[in-house]
Amino acid sequence: MKELMQNNLFRIILVAGLASLGSIVGTFVAIPVMVHYLGISDPLEILQMALKTGS
Repeated sequence: MKELMQNNLFRIILVAGLASLGSIVGTFVAIPVMVHYLGISDPLEILQMALKTGS
């Protein structure tokens, strides 16, 4: 692992990968919080309606 950390390309890829992972985790944590905060009773129904109408 020590040799990998000395490789600049590996470090850049590692930072990009961890940033993407953090973004994914943040999205999945934020969605339920926003749904609760906005008072949306059934978000799946809204998504299904949007897919059916094409909006």
